[in-house]
Amino acid sequence: MMNQKIRFSVVLALVVIGLGALALCGTGNETPTDIDVQEKFDYLGPVIHHFKLESGKTVAFVDEGKKDWTPVLYVGGAGTASRVMHLTDFVRSLRKKLQLRLITVGRNGFGETGYVPDWGYSDYAKEVKQVLNHLGIGEFVGIAISGGGPYLAAVAAEMPYRIISLHMAAAVSQSSQDGWNCKEEFDDTAKVLRRYATHPLKWWDLGEHSALRKVPSLQDTANEDGTRSFYMGGQLALEDAGKRRVETAVTEEYRRFCQEVPDTSGVTAPTFLYYSPDDPSVGMEHAKFWKKHLSVVKERYYPGEGHTVQYRHWSQIMLDMAGFGDYLVVCHNGTSKIVSENEGKSMMEDDQATSGICAWQTGERD
Repeated sequence: MMNQKIRFSVVLALVVIGLGALALCGTGNETPTDIDVQEKFDYLGPVIHHFKLESGKTVAFVDEGKKDWTPVLYVGGAGTASRVMHLTDFVRSLRKKLQLRLITVGRNGFGETGYVPDWGYSDYAKEVKQVLNHLGIGEFVGIAISGGGPYLAAVAAEMPYRIISLHMAAAVSQSSQDGWNCKEEFDDTAKVLRRYATHPLKWWDLGEHSALRKVPSLQDTANEDGTRSFYMGGQLALEDAGKRRVETAVTEEYRRFCQEVPDTSGVTAPTFLYYSPDDPSVGMEHAKFWKKHLSVVKERYYPGEGHTVQYRHWSQIMLDMAGFGDYLVVCHNGTSKIVSENEGKSMMEDDQATSGICAWQTGERD
């Protein structure tokens, strides 16, 4: 019996030693003291800043990137808050290599940005101008996503001499007066919008078959932005008044699309367009509008993709914003690379490459 206990103790000791050895092998180090410990905090997402305007209103904004990088004003889609640019961080590594500094300024009543009545496109342009001046930014690139189109147009009209280039990604121009959200019975539409405003998961539902589902946690990040947009400013603490403010901000956002886009006749900056002919939300008539009213130099159309081009082709948009509009981001033979536009088009026509980084094909992440 004693010998069995001794044998059991020896075996147990060997097992413990073996497990310890395996643990050390898993780190690639002989002891924990060999581990190269990080010196800085890991990235958790963009930081929200707050700025008090001359009017006394407080706006939330994001300033992401180094001060000497190319400033990019990022104008998010309808009902989005100042941290919405976090949805593009799935290619943050490329953005850092291209040295793009993203700035977003929250719109009226969303997230932590204050709400004032009778607010419009020109007000947003003036608020952006104050924030950019506060940051010491002179010239900048402008990118509009979906419902952000008219707001970026207003900014460009306010500061045409400061625009390096404009980029309209599935961006709304203005709704036809016969459009669904401009009819007299807008109250019916407002009811639908209110339901979305009280249910962020519905507001940001990407769809089961969306190409964006290949990006791990993008849907979760989108859901968080919806929650931030409608509730982060403490709207629920205001009980019924807070709920009305959320609903008002959303319905006013859509009513605003019925207004004419600010006059951009003085804007001469080169403009890039990114649209899909199969987009059920923002049709090609909006691309035609911008082509007529801005100095369009490049049109990138993506058949069959719906309302996803702004994120599906964000790597290409970044390349264009960085000043490399004659190049394409492609996946060739399992490798993501940047090639000349002519070479890239030839590769894709011959089915030797696809647009964007290879992760769109594999769904892989670090």
